[in-house]
Amino acid sequence: MPASHGKGAIASPRKELARARSNKATPLVTMKTAKRHFSGLRSLWKWLVFKKHVPVSLQPFAGHSFPGTKAKKSARDDWSLEDLERLFRSKEYRQASDTSALHWLPLIALHTGMRLEEICRLRPAHDIIIRNGTLCIDIKPHLKEDGWAPWHPKTASGIRIIPVHPWLIRHGFLDFVERQRSAGAAYLFSPELVLHGDNLSSAFSREFSRIKKECGVSKKTTFHSFRHSFRTILESTDLKTSHINAVMGHEGNEGEGSTYTHGVTTAKLKEVVEAFESPLELSFLSANAKATQPRPQAPKQPIKKRKLTPPLLDEKGRIVRRRQSAVPTK
Repeated sequence: MPASHGKGAIASPRKELARARSNKATPLVTMKTAKRHFSGLRSLWKWLVFKKHVPVSLQPFAGHSFPGTKAKKSARDDWSLEDLERLFRSKEYRQASDTSALHWLPLIALHTGMRLEEICRLRPAHDIIIRNGTLCIDIKPHLKEDGWAPWHPKTASGIRIIPVHPWLIRHGFLDFVERQRSAGAAYLFSPELVLHGDNLSSAFSREFSRIKKECGVSKKTTFHSFRHSFRTILESTDLKTSHINAVMGHEGNEGEGSTYTHGVTTAKLKEVVEAFESPLELSFLSANAKATQPRPQAPKQPIKKRKLTPPLLDEKGRIVRRRQSAVPTK
């Protein structure tokens, strides 16, 4: 199709194709635009399948390739051991309060593979639950009718249960959650993070970018790279891809991931999460948490008050009597 198709008077597809063929210099719709249209139509088609208007066996908008539109994957998608060292051992990170977003958000993302906005949207009174005896994170929509700012996970598969990693529990995650519950915090990082438009994470995302840059972390390594790292490490295990998808909220192949992942047991989800081991040994953070607490101040010594009197001068300005610098002792 010509690149101008749909931007003016709508001509029939047959005429538009003929116009493009007759003039080889006519700019055409880019592959990236075609991919975007297919993505939208695919979402619409999935809704039609859900409503049973079309058979599930027909997938006209799935399985296509769009050459030149997929970004090349490289090691920059993951956090290297060196970059993890630069971040977690940096002065700014280690001096952050152990109740701050800067302290917790990277740790939670590293050990759960959650998206940044998903973590920021956690509500201590609603989304940290016990399921089958396991401490879990419950990612679900927030509804306006329930009194919340409307929010929905990125995809339908994003609605999921994630067991909390044992390292996070040992590091005091539950204590932090309970402290926020007791304080009546609406979100896990209230009041530090506030809504800007439709998200809670925008201000932190900018601040994190600045911090990692100052730490010397690779420019192309982002907060979302924690999610890539989590997946990469799990893919090196013998776990089933569908079980990893269930934890990460990824859709599997047609007819697999999106259909069955919500039926995975809590025990299996816990097995997936516990299979993750951080490339960087983080025990130094627990010792650091205490070291960064403010030291108690020594009691101030009382200051002795002194009564001062002005000097007495004669008519020529000479001192007749010097001022007293202290109250005479009895």
